[in-house]
Amino acid sequence: MKLIYGTNKLFLILCVLPLVTIGTSVSGKTLQEALVLAFKSNPELQAAREQLKATNENLSIASSGWKPGVSVNGNVSRSQNKTEIKSAIGSGALFAGGTTLRTSQTTSLAVSQPIFRGFRTIAGTAEARANIAAQEAILKATEQAVLLNASTAYLDVLKDTAVVNLRINNVQVLTRQLEATRDRFSVGEITRTDVAQAEARLAASVSARILAEGNLLSSRASYLSVIGVAAEDLAPPNIFNGLPTSRDEAIRAAEANNLSLIAAGFSSEAAAQRLRSIQGELLPSVSLEGQLSKAWNTIADRSTADTTSARVTVSLPLYQGGATYARLRQARHTSKQ
Repeated sequence: MKLIYGTNKLFLILCVLPLVTIGTSVSGKTLQEALVLAFKSNPELQAAREQLKATNENLSIASSGWKPGVSVNGNVSRSQNKTEIKSAIGSGALFAGGTTLRTSQTTSLAVSQPIFRGFRTIAGTAEARANIAAQEAILKATEQAVLLNASTAYLDVLKDTAVVNLRINNVQVLTRQLEATRDRFSVGEITRTDVAQAEARLAASVSARILAEGNLLSSRASYLSVIGVAAEDLAPPNIFNGLPTSRDEAIRAAEANNLSLIAAGFSSEAAAQRLRSIQGELLPSVSLEGQLSKAWNTIADRSTADTTSARVTVSLPLYQGGATYARLRQARHTSKQ
């Protein structure tokens, strides 16, 4: 999977790809392992991959306009013919007649090859390729967003864990200070106001610890949601290399490689090709058709008939109730959008 553009190295991908490639079993205890788990199993990312596969099929659908259509038809029919011939002389009594039962079979092979479709096939395949490129950019943007969310969740757990430990330590220190303050008050060195202030500092510290513990629970829940496993014994990450060294460099990289902008560009191209495809519906179309058929027992018992035909069909649309022109105006507005 290619997620590195130009000289801008996506540091998260540098971390993820090695383990994804070799299929290493991971537990999510390091940032690298957490990103691999998110890359493999995140449902949003899996949905985006399936969407790209579905979009790829549009190219095969559009390319079918170049290829012939072949069909085989066959039928079997059972008929009964009753014939009466009356004499022209006398009272018109029955002179001759009979009943005939016949089973007839017909088989045919038809081939139709499009020759000209008003440039719709050309525009359709170009539209499909542009949509595929746009969807690939969307998938890569989704990958980046998922990996960013995974790294954020990982670092939030580490941060909130450190804050909780700090708050716990602060409570322990202030508890000892309160005990010392009460001892000094008992021997008359300080006033009751000093004791009240120490108790207030301890209460504030306990409140901050409870808040930090709540934040840690929230971070662990986010970690489980994004990465798919519980956050246990996480290790501090290493410092990444390859990041932009200045604000201007970061802006230039974003202008050249922003995946949302890339996807929008391909979507614009696809909309323009869609407009061309609809315009082609107003042009004539030409196709070559051939048919080979064989029939048995159609005229008389044990009779056969072989038919071979070829024709060129030219169709020129004149009026379709205004639907084509409405779709044309709609496509034009979409292209401008």
